[in-house]
Amino acid sequence: MATRPTTGSGGRAGRGAPGQARPPGAADPGRPARPPASADRSIDPAGDRAGDRAGDRADPAGDRQPDGRARRALAGLRGGPVERGGDPTLAALCASALDVVAGDEPLPLTHGFHSYPARFHPELPRRILAALPSARRVLDPFVGSGTTVVEAALAGRMGLGTDVNTFAILLSRLKATPVDPAWRQALAATAAAIAEEAVAAGKAARRATGRPPPGAAAPQLDDPSFYAPHVFRELTTLRLAIDARAPDVERVADPERRWLRDALLLTLSSIVVKVSRQRSDTDPRLVDKPIGRGAAARLFGARATLLCEQLAGFAALVPAGTPAPDLRRSDARKLRHVEAGGVDLVITSPPYLGTYDYAAHHQRRFGWLGLDEQAWKLLRTREIGPRRASDEPAAAAARWRQEVDAYVAEIGRVVAPGGLAFLVVGDSVAAGRPVAGDAELRRAAEAPGRGLEVAAWASQERAGGLHRQASSPRREHLVALRKHP
Repeated sequence: MATRPTTGSGGRAGRGAPGQARPPGAADPGRPARPPASADRSIDPAGDRAGDRAGDRADPAGDRQPDGRARRALAGLRGGPVERGGDPTLAALCASALDVVAGDEPLPLTHGFHSYPARFHPELPRRILAALPSARRVLDPFVGSGTTVVEAALAGRMGLGTDVNTFAILLSRLKATPVDPAWRQALAATAAAIAEEAVAAGKAARRATGRPPPGAAAPQLDDPSFYAPHVFRELTTLRLAIDARAPDVERVADPERRWLRDALLLTLSSIVVKVSRQRSDTDPRLVDKPIGRGAAARLFGARATLLCEQLAGFAALVPAGTPAPDLRRSDARKLRHVEAGGVDLVITSPPYLGTYDYAAHHQRRFGWLGLDEQAWKLLRTREIGPRRASDEPAAAAARWRQEVDAYVAEIGRVVAPGGLAFLVVGDSVAAGRPVAGDAELRRAAEAPGRGLEVAAWASQERAGGLHRQASSPRREHLVALRKHP
């Protein structure tokens, strides 16, 4: 069967068995429950929209600023004039790529599958790739949801992606790998059967007993308090049906069945927060959502159908002969599998200091995906600049500077002589004082022995992005580094 499966050997943590100890998503039993807030949120089977992404960014920590306003990150917010400098051609490219504003339109192709906090717009890497046709091997060491590697494939380039988040590698691999139509047909048929089975199971149980089956008999894949009881039972039924139709034991023996299982699990993951009582990916507050019986199962089926359409559209646009992407779980500070000078171009957005907690944002999903506690702990311990560390701002800022030094040094090692690295960075606040993201990047790049220079840059103030503590505007920057020949 003709297909282009990935060549990467991404390190995947072992899966936990159903019924095991509390999964990574489970809440601390000693922590008091949050009272639910009222909300009227509908579930949209049509996938993520650019506006939804901006909404995810609106309150990254799930809390409020001292004046009660929602915290806001930068990307996706409408900005002012773009300032630029350095090499005129590269500076113009940086300005064009940075000045992209997210709207309410659906994200194209597989970009629209599955929410993910802090994605940059696909147009950013697309414009950079179009301007640099000779760059054949393109790396994103903070691959996240896979935007860069999807665009690399569409441009006919070899995409390489790494992340310490196992979930990010699974998601990026699914979105950036063209597969045979028969695989997509199998996904659509299997997901439809699973959805029908879950709906029928719920109806049969209610008719037989007059009430839903007790949740205690089901494996606890997440903390049930984050879901309405009928939704949690429905999600559990979907997960058990996935295990029955695409068992984990077949992962090594059959690539098609392995892909099918990953696609089904990621489809389930894509609806978890939508049908839970959690407000959004980045806001853990509980809200009341009008999720009817059978809605989660039907949404699962609709999202699988949409995914098949997105995969088909993506595959049709990938040029023939494009290498499969290489996606691996790895730390951007030590890319052992990438040889020195092994990539022509880097396009990435490293974590901003004190803005997001990716481990917390993805906590709901790990149990449903079958990722064990080790995978979640790896993300939590290796995450760069998390917001949770801002309780000790001075120490957090010092540690972040060391982390910037480490990943910039590694970029300098893996980029070929004369190659370029484009990094999107944003300003932050530490100890009530603004931290200019581009200044730290410049400092790290121009350190002796790095072999890098700041070739060009562009900066833009983001509307609504104001440091309340520091009384100064927030800016986002796209910095182009060049490796010395």
